[in-house]
Amino acid sequence: MTIALGSSGGAGGTLMASPIDWPAAARIIGSEYSGENLFDQVASSSDVDDLLALADLTSPTIRAAQGEIDLVPLEDRLYGPGAGLIMSAFSWPGRESRFSDGTFGVFYAAGTIETAIAETTYHQARFLAGLPPVAVEKTVLLVAVQETLVDVRHPQPAPPGIYDPLDYRLAQAFGATVRRQQAFGLAYDSVRDRPAGECVAILRPPALVPPVRVHQTVEYHWDGHGIAVR
Repeated sequence: MTIALGSSGGAGGTLMASPIDWPAAARIIGSEYSGENLFDQVASSSDVDDLLALADLTSPTIRAAQGEIDLVPLEDRLYGPGAGLIMSAFSWPGRESRFSDGTFGVFYAAGTIETAIAETTYHQARFLAGLPPVAVEKTVLLVAVQETLVDVRHPQPAPPGIYDPLDYRLAQAFGATVRRQQAFGLAYDSVRDRPAGECVAILRPPALVPPVRVHQTVEYHWDGHGIAVR
């Protein structure tokens, strides 16, 4: 992995990689997305092929349940109980984010629940800006991260601009570069929980160890100006 060795600070140079072993990384998602899906219910990709065959290879329901599965290489796909909430992050890329322009999925998680809340309340507040007061239910997930990741946490060198609080273009370009190198992901400093918060942006499912555990539900109460967590 050419960008994950050495200690150069430029995006075109090489960067450090560190083994990450977090037994309970925290991820927060909308509770409506926290249930099981196809990836929990089958044991392998061949089982999905069998389902498609039984459905005459044309079942829109099964195909929709896989999302954009072609974004995930066959050898990186996870199946079985507890795998669905991992795979959904990669099969349904969604909106653009710090390290993706939206054309590929990223599994974001934080080192602590507090950091995960700081990150997600910031983005939820931006999404709700201009709307009347509302309560949104969220689910806190815990999952183990065990892999060597490109490490741009302080005091490691980081490419310029990847921590910009508003403009994600340089970070997205960097994320795409790391993904092309087939790295498992990045460890980076939280932008919303400074100075101690840490996060990971996982680019390949095998960096995560199923099962994902549902830890608790919380409510984000938007009052028109900010969010209170209850």
